[in-house]
Amino acid sequence: MSTADDQGQTDGPPGTPPGDGAPAEQPGYGPRQEDEVSLLDILLVLARNKTFIVRTVLVFTLLGVTYALLAPKGFPLVA
Repeated sequence: MSTADDQGQTDGPPGTPPGDGAPAEQPGYGPRQEDEVSLLDILLVLARNKTFIVRTVLVFTLLGVTYALLAPKGFPLVA
């Protein structure tokens, strides 16, 4: 005589988590944190990367000035 498990039948859908259906906490992931970012965190990131920011601004300023000096003067006339 065969049972329901031998025939591949189970009481519920396969992979159903035990319990009330709420997602279980994953090991190593800790508690959920807020989605808010404080202004102090943003300022700290900017302070840590200030040399990169200054260099990027200087490079694009140099590119803009170079283009402004080398670009043809006036607008081309389209006939």
